Amino acid sequence: MFQLEKEMIPVLKRDLSRIFGAVHAAEEFVSGNGRPDLVFARFTSETSSRGALDYETLHLLVRHLNKEGRVYHVDEVLGIDLQNRKRVHGILDVLSNYGFVEYQDDTHFIVRRKYQPVADEFVSIEAKLSDWKSGVSQAIRYKSFSNSTYLAISEEYLDRVDRQTLRASGVGLISVSRENASLILKARTSKPKSMVSNYYLTERLVDTVNSSRASAIV
Repeated sequence: MFQLEKEMIPVLKRDLSRIFGAVHAAEEFVSGNGRPDLVFARFTSETSSRGALDYETLHLLVRHLNKEGRVYHVDEVLGIDLQNRKRVHGILDVLSNYGFVEYQDDTHFIVRRKYQPVADEFVSIEAKLSDWKSGVSQAIRYKSFSNSTYLAISEEYLDRVDRQTLRASGVGLISVSRENASLILKARTSKPKSMVSNYYLTERLVDTVNSSRASAIV
């Protein structure tokens, strides 16, 4: 069967659309709480017209600038988490360019639209040859930023996995052979502990996919 965990990834990535429908995926996706072997999402809106929003910008937009039609003074933003006026104006300029806010004058701006998630679900997969316990622990950690998580295990070690443990933790299970990947247990979808992290990683995934498309065209 497989000699290395990384040999499982091409099979998983190839079969994602068959198992989950049309999705966009990326490998070795660095997050603030681990590095899933594979992540995927189904995009809900076209974002190619703008770049990915960084964490600080998303935090401000999602947590504070979330009331359409409200007028703010720049100093109100300075009082939230940001102490650097230049940085505040830089973020507001980005949000203005993308139509989230509109300047009324040099010191006032109005929120024109709230942030809408660019995917309906962000999913993380941890691939293991045989060490399912370690894989489950990592998959549980990914719940901090994922809507659902999966353990992918080499088919020859599938019988070793305690499925009751996975059910209790809400982690799904995927079996992987040389020929295909098969869904064994569907993960439980839940709200991530950090929605800002969830949105940020989804934005990065969109950016990664768009960059890959652009490279393929060149």
